[in-house]
Amino acid sequence: GGSERGEANGAPAPAPTTVPGPSPASSSSAAAAAPLFFAAMNEHRRMRLISNSLNALGQLYARRGDEEDAIGSFADALDLLRSIEDPVGVVEHDRRIDIRDDVARTLLSLSALRGRRGELDEAIDCGEEALDVLVERHGDADDDDSKEEKLGGGGPNHRHPAVLSALHALGRLYDRDGDFDAAMSCYEDAFLGRCKTVGSDDICVADVLVDMSSALQRSGNNVDGALELNSQALRIYRLLLSHGANSTSNGGTQQQQQQQQRCKICLAGTLQNRGSMYMEKNDHDEALNCFADAMEHLKNAKGEDHPDVAGLWAVMGDANVVGERFDCAKDCYAAALEAHRMRGLQDTDSPIVWMLQKIRVIEDIVASAHKEDDEFIDDLATRAEGTISDQMKGAAATEKADINFREDLATNAQREPEESSQQRAKRLLAQEQEDDRFMREIDAVAPQNS
Repeated sequence: GGSERGEANGAPAPAPTTVPGPSPASSSSAAAAAPLFFAAMNEHRRMRLISNSLNALGQLYARRGDEEDAIGSFADALDLLRSIEDPVGVVEHDRRIDIRDDVARTLLSLSALRGRRGELDEAIDCGEEALDVLVERHGDADDDDSKEEKLGGGGPNHRHPAVLSALHALGRLYDRDGDFDAAMSCYEDAFLGRCKTVGSDDICVADVLVDMSSALQRSGNNVDGALELNSQALRIYRLLLSHGANSTSNGGTQQQQQQQQRCKICLAGTLQNRGSMYMEKNDHDEALNCFADAMEHLKNAKGEDHPDVAGLWAVMGDANVVGERFDCAKDCYAAALEAHRMRGLQDTDSPIVWMLQKIRVIEDIVASAHKEDDEFIDDLATRAEGTISDQMKGAAATEKADINFREDLATNAQREPEESSQQRAKRLLAQEQEDDRFMREIDAVAPQNS
């Protein structure tokens, strides 16, 4: 297979690497024994081996961006697992193997991939089936808990880690689909289960709180409630960061360093969400404070040239435009432009083009405002000159001018007010944001490498 792929790409296959190993005779014996070993397996073990291989292949396809091939591998693995007649009563190496765990794992992989493709109905179907399988599998897993125990109105014994993870993932799919009641139900069960199993200050608990907060905000029902949940998540992330800073001051373990990195990223995202909530409340100053705080954590975690940093600069620019702070907005867009250029993007690349367009819009708004002010002054001067000229033409001309002037006043009073510079600025921004949203939707449809 390797040689064929190398030749197909127009490059010779790489020379085999010489490594210590068995003699050719013993290698031939091993190769001959492999089919015998596979044949000696019982059907249950063969099916599991093949399905696990298909699952692993599906994950590799997904990471490479070959989503259709990934879906096909996951579907084939699922068909094999479902074909096993007795998924529970098989013992391997002195321990009982329950195929339902493999079925649920495959369904969750398929659900995640469908969700990434925007196929929410199919993703939700897979997620719901996976949750049903896991609840059936682990419903009575804990000896000290009855199967009928309820957590926040949820299903039986939602304490097993696999069940809680499936609940959280399914809640996110409902959230994206706009079913906020179903999403909150899943989130609440996952939250209560996490608190009982890992404690209320675990990073998994904070993750659920963030999603609960976002769902409340997007539902439009309770921004203040969303801010309260957001505050709880921020407290946990900051607590974990402070504890992690002490444990990693002398280097720490790789796991501790990874958790510190994840906390910084999650904290930045949670602060950005908080800023968007304050924007909804028209508290632009507090929103910009949150965005600035998020920026510090994000740059520390990902570097100044990361696309997420550029994206946050653009968000801060938009917030300044809404607050009519056009100079600050232009500075933020320029910072986003610099971040894109630092990572090697050219002026013809779409992120650079969009930032340049935002800057041009700001410059047009400012120039238009100055122009309107100058035109207003010129118009006043013209009217004053006309009035003096009319007075010099005599009483009759003056009377006629007065009549015309009163008619002009009446006409102008009936006319709708012209668009102000602030209104025009907001209209231009709304149009630009709509164009930006359209292009993001187009980009989201294109396959992305994992």
